[in-house]
Amino acid sequence: MPSYFFPCLALAPGDLPLIVETPQAALRRRQWETTTFDFATLGASHRLQFSWHLLDVFLNACHLEIEIRDAADFPHAQERVRILQVMLYLQWVSPFIMPVGMTHTLRDYSGLNYRDSATMRAKLPLELQSGFVSTDGKIEGWLHEPTFQSITAGAERTISARAFTDAVEAAERWTALEAAHQQLKAARLAMQTAPAIPDLSSSLLHIWQGIEALFPNVSTEVSFRLGLLVSQLCAPVRSDRLKTYEEAKRSYGRRSRAAHGSGGKLDHRDWVDAWNLLIVCLSACLARSALPTEDILTRELLE
Repeated sequence: MPSYFFPCLALAPGDLPLIVETPQAALRRRQWETTTFDFATLGASHRLQFSWHLLDVFLNACHLEIEIRDAADFPHAQERVRILQVMLYLQWVSPFIMPVGMTHTLRDYSGLNYRDSATMRAKLPLELQSGFVSTDGKIEGWLHEPTFQSITAGAERTISARAFTDAVEAAERWTALEAAHQQLKAARLAMQTAPAIPDLSSSLLHIWQGIEALFPNVSTEVSFRLGLLVSQLCAPVRSDRLKTYEEAKRSYGRRSRAAHGSGGKLDHRDWVDAWNLLIVCLSACLARSALPTEDILTRELLE
């Protein structure tokens, strides 16, 4: 089955090697410039489901790409890369954007315009003179997350090889967990999409939608009960349950103020607190290999 490639924005490679490989996915550093003429060649001779001009804009700030291996088709690759993205967030990688998905790696269309011409090919760097040309097949591309904006969770936007390999392993386990607990999909989708909502209040509400999805039967004394349940759920990864309880109650208070339009403007720290809480909740589900019910968590708390 084929691979699909997702260029990443707002991530820096740091001290990564040129490629971090696993059987399921790979993380590649971008090595070569891709010119406007290369993108124009994609638009004229290949199968892009969007204007080639978008690539010229998006990929100026691209330093890494994720390869999803052995995917049945593009929608299957999209779902897998979305789960991997959230698993990277659980490794404390700051939110990032993957605007498009492609059938070929950046290397294949870097220098493509000149490689397609026998007379121009020699003007390329030696390393780019050989490789994919348009007569070899059709490069296809689809929009995936067509946005430039993402709320950040920290000053560091680098990714390590260890974070990537751990996230790939976690993605395998998460896929099985999500199949058994549909609430986890709602929580995962909230984490994936919240950073792209520019308004902090709306984004924080979206994060809390993900947290609350884990506890669907809580409808009374919500702040108190959610605080207790979150603290107990997270116990395998955060032993200080009192601290977690207090953080959850405080963040839920901000969520309530945002929902009712009161309490003044939220700041970035309020958003990060809610984001970190969702990270810990999902990490705890991975550690438990399950999503316990409210009743199970209450019994644990009383034992």
